[in-house]
Amino acid sequence: MSLQKSRDIYYLATKPGIKVYDLNNNFIGTTTGYTSMAHDGGGNGGSACLETPDGSPFWIKSMAVFIHGMGLKLTNF
Repeated sequence: MSLQKSRDIYYLATKPGIKVYDLNNNFIGTTTGYTSMAHDGGGNGGSACLETPDGSPFWIKSMAVFIHGMGLKLTNF
């Protein structure tokens, strides 16, 4: 099994319901399917909207990897 290179969460959070975990494997929420990226040429990457376990939405900007059977794991925050 090869290691995946982390990618901007903008590219990984494309559909709702994907579980997201922080650097310590703590569940922080699920993807909503909403993403955003500024197209100003700054190269700052994108963001994804997550829903916390209590149902509150929040936006996150991070790098992550997709792990089959788990979901997204943040690689920086």
